[in-house]
Amino acid sequence: MANQVIARDDRIDCRFPDEEELKTLPLRKIPGEHAQTRVVLMGDYEGVACGGTHLARTGQAGVIKILRDQSSRGKMRLFFLCGQRAARHYQATYKALDEASSLLNVPPDQVPAALAATLEKLGAQGFELSALRRDMALARLPGLLETAAGLPGGWRLVAAQLPEQEAQGLDALASALAETPGVAALLCAPQGDKFLFTFARKEGPGPDLAALMRQAGIRGGGRPAFARGAAATSAPLEAARAGLGQQRV
Repeated sequence: MANQVIARDDRIDCRFPDEEELKTLPLRKIPGEHAQTRVVLMGDYEGVACGGTHLARTGQAGVIKILRDQSSRGKMRLFFLCGQRAARHYQATYKALDEASSLLNVPPDQVPAALAATLEKLGAQGFELSALRRDMALARLPGLLETAAGLPGGWRLVAAQLPEQEAQGLDALASALAETPGVAALLCAPQGDKFLFTFARKEGPGPDLAALMRQAGIRGGGRPAFARGAAATSAPLEAARAGLGQQRV
């Protein structure tokens, strides 16, 4: 509607009407009592009392592009561009759409549907990759159990660092190791610029793995039988291994 008004190039008048004329004008808001009131009239359909600077004709605005709206204290706030700013925005938006169209190898009007299909496909592939990495981590179970070292109180310790590609299977492998009675699993794996840690054992009496994680300097927490956290290096794994050997269980 705003751009239709701009296209009509309606005249905009700024003047000081007398009191009688003021009552007949299509003003958005009745002004307060003043010796003189300046009004700005756009065609015969829009008017405000205002002392600011205005265009001479609506066509001088060029074009209006409303970007978004926002609720604000029970009212609606509009964000918009006009004139050359709006033209540059249209140009930048079309350029981005054209590049996306080329990358997806579809016409511009089919970009949203093609992008949605691509994201759905990537999501399915990501799920399959996560499952594969979990299976890769779980494949280590027999070998890790063979390395279990004895601890005071009859517990056996499995402590290991997994490669980065198996970080997503960390919790699953720790939980699987904990299914073996008397086994406490202390595992870590790099992920980006940090190391993830998961400590696990069977529920019931036994070492407090959440406390052990804190003592080793790992940011995180959990329950005595299961805890997870993160640290800048893998060094806390050795600290936790040593600390577990000193715990009373």
